Amino acid sequence: SNSSCLANAGWKGVLIEPIPEYAQACRDLYSGNANIKVIETAIGLKEQDIEISVAGCLTTTNENLMKEYESIAWAKGAVQNAKKIIVKQRVLNDVLYDLNITEKIDVLIVDVEGKEKEVFEGFDIEHWQPTIIIVELAHTHPDLFEISASDRELQQYISKSGYSVIYKDHVNTVFYLD
Repeated sequence: SNSSCLANAGWKGVLIEPIPEYAQACRDLYSGNANIKVIETAIGLKEQDIEISVAGCLTTTNENLMKEYESIAWAKGAVQNAKKIIVKQRVLNDVLYDLNITEKIDVLIVDVEGKEKEVFEGFDIEHWQPTIIIVELAHTHPDLFEISASDRELQQYISKSGYSVIYKDHVNTVFYLD
């Protein structure tokens, strides 16, 4: 987890997790940490109920990405027994406003397996201006083609919003506000 080391170091943060058992695991893990708030919801374009395929670290609401995972040797085993559940989805701005977030956001981490662009479409980057953004952008991944165009567009959008890429691998991109 990109956030657990921050929480363990005293970071104050909000963890947003749509899978009920994963959200409960987060609540259990941080039950003694008053700085961590766990919100059980998916994040997307609008408030609605959505279907999510639960497949460990490859959990996604992106049906086309799930089909792509099924054809990739390293992913096939993880997704073959995926279960589908219905979860609530909210817009990120709405969640942050409802929490009365008034402090500066130091780090925003977005990892939603193929729907990252939709998360940012519901996030006012100019208002919130997180110092660091860590986002899963797989447009340079050698096996993932389904999300490459939207991930490339999202990297360009974040960069045009005043951020520089300070680290990038095949999955994660770290941006710093200039």
